[in-house]
Amino acid sequence: MILRNFLLIILISGCTSSHKTETVPIPVPKDVDNYTSEGVPDNPWAWDYDGLRGFMNWPSLNPAYEICGNGRRQSPINLTWLKPSPNNRLRVSYQPTDVIINNKGFTFSIDFTRPLPLYFNNREFQLESVEFHSPSEHQISNKVFPIEVQMYHRSPNGLLILSSFLEAGQKSSWFETFLNIAKTVKPQKSSQRLLFDPQNLLPSKLNYYQYSGSLTYPPCSEGVEWIVFNTPQQVSKEQILILRDLMPINNRPIQPIHGREIKNY
Repeated sequence: MILRNFLLIILISGCTSSHKTETVPIPVPKDVDNYTSEGVPDNPWAWDYDGLRGFMNWPSLNPAYEICGNGRRQSPINLTWLKPSPNNRLRVSYQPTDVIINNKGFTFSIDFTRPLPLYFNNREFQLESVEFHSPSEHQISNKVFPIEVQMYHRSPNGLLILSSFLEAGQKSSWFETFLNIAKTVKPQKSSQRLLFDPQNLLPSKLNYYQYSGSLTYPPCSEGVEWIVFNTPQQVSKEQILILRDLMPINNRPIQPIHGREIKNY
């Protein structure tokens, strides 16, 4: 853990500016979350990022988690540069809406009180929640970013996750508002409702990689469609460190690609 934190500090200091999908459950709500940490009672479904219940042991913790070890379409992955293709597959129409910030112990989530539509490949998905991971789970050409923001979207036929990177640079006003509220929310507790514009989560350029993967923590269910934006947004170094103080390191290591098709738009 000390080594991982040391590497994270180096990372922050160095930052500058056709597969059939299946219905995949969005990770369980905070009140029945199976993540365990010091002071949280164990249960047969409990998991963690380090120690005896860390990611190396996820497949053996519970039969439902075996795919974490033997799956062929696991996430996250390292994405390498590809020549972009014309992009008319993604249409976003987010609007400001009320949200609740939840402290899930291993991450903070922004949960939307009403679904917001997004259209991908002529299918409608609904934005339901957002989670934060630090350092980033996905990499671009082996580059790790300080923070990855993952946006969970549901449709009747499956799950689509949009992922955006945050790197050290200019201070972010929306991220500052988020941090100020997150500081007040204790583990397994929620904030009051507040107005939030999810457009803030999107980079200025919507160029992205697209591939078929999985949830990045147990049960590691496959059949998840991933869109990973390749243009990072900026937040300040101080803001990155504040988030790191509020939650543990929560990134799963890179997984094998196993010949999967990866597209760049």
